[in-house]
Amino acid sequence: MSKDQIKIRKYFYRDRKGILDNKRTISELSIRKGKVNLDRRNARYLVEENIREDANYDLKVGLREYYEESDSDEEPEEVVNGVEEAETTCCTFCAWACSQPQKSLKAVSWRKNDYGNPPYPVLPMNATRRACLMTTVFGGADFVTYRTLIRDIAKTIITHRPYRPNEEKQKPIQCDSLDEVVFHSIYRNKYIKPWAGIAMKAGDVIIIREDDESPFLDDCEEYSEDEEEDEEDEEDKEEEEEEKKEMTDGERLVTNLNEMKRNEIRQRAYSGFKFQQYMTSEEPEGKATPEKRLRIRSFLVNEPIELKSTFAEGFCSKIHTFLHCNFGNMETFVTGQRDENYITTRAFERKTSHLKNDFTGYEGDSQADEQCFSFLYDVLSMTKQVLSRAKACRFVYMPKSGIIQFEPITIKEARKRGHDFPEEFKSRFDVYYS
Repeated sequence: MSKDQIKIRKYFYRDRKGILDNKRTISELSIRKGKVNLDRRNARYLVEENIREDANYDLKVGLREYYEESDSDEEPEEVVNGVEEAETTCCTFCAWACSQPQKSLKAVSWRKNDYGNPPYPVLPMNATRRACLMTTVFGGADFVTYRTLIRDIAKTIITHRPYRPNEEKQKPIQCDSLDEVVFHSIYRNKYIKPWAGIAMKAGDVIIIREDDESPFLDDCEEYSEDEEEDEEDEEDKEEEEEEKKEMTDGERLVTNLNEMKRNEIRQRAYSGFKFQQYMTSEEPEGKATPEKRLRIRSFLVNEPIELKSTFAEGFCSKIHTFLHCNFGNMETFVTGQRDENYITTRAFERKTSHLKNDFTGYEGDSQADEQCFSFLYDVLSMTKQVLSRAKACRFVYMPKSGIIQFEPITIKEARKRGHDFPEEFKSRFDVYYS
């Protein structure tokens, strides 16, 4: 096993106090008709009259139709300012950098001659100038990434549960590794979701994104887009039926559990977006339109506020909500109280700061959020350390092993996993790798 790893030991962070300083949201995305806009132009508006104690919102409306029908013929492939999403998953960050006003970059990338003539470009840039330029573009940031990924990394020190070998004797489970799928924790009766990231440097800025090509189960990928189901011919159906007949009781049990898990994931995911549809409108002072067929995109609310379909009382759920709002600089969130039938019976508003009161004295002298920030610091520091001797780095959270494994990779390997910079970004900022 490589020495580039972090062992998840909760006792090590009990007295450590970390803070997250100088975080900033550099851009927000809004999506409409398959186009990703790097601003709030398609943001929706909160319908405040729907924040009520006597709510009755059915979060199952349209669920079956959503998963049975396909929009693939109705909407074009997603593009980011004209750049196809399929080209590279880094294009959102890079498109934002390329969209910044040229005047903000003149001090670094342009120079006047001795006669006061207009500025002219200085090319090629050396490593120092390139690093300075990238730092200026991203506002002095050391790391650039998505809020969801950095949230999942930070909360791992709280949500991780040690693996217990005797659980294997109770029910069959799937173990995780770099090449397997997901670890099912029988002890907590929860699915512990692994995560993975790939990091590359652009100057002195480290750009991190989720490793979408990882073989483990990615819940978001399963429900974030309408997928056109391939038509199965009669022969395939007959073969499937024969395989089911030949299954043992144990294999049939695992198959049923996986199907139940899949349906639960879909319902849980859909309900969150449906709640947002109940609470927002497309126009100011407009009405919510939950009767419309849901199209899952990025639901960006006009005001910086977070929408949660349910307010879970569990400690891990609270730290999840707190970190999600904290990284987005959101002081308020609107949440709902739903029953087992996915009916929201109450919708109310809360301050993010109120959650922090629940974290005091959590398994040590430091607060839970401070432990999360301290753990996040260690992960980012290790990433930076690996990148000091490699072109790119992949890191994976492995729940069963209880470690964060770091793996130096080549630029070629990163490109195979979809992590590369668009040509416009490379040429403008002189970011090239051999």
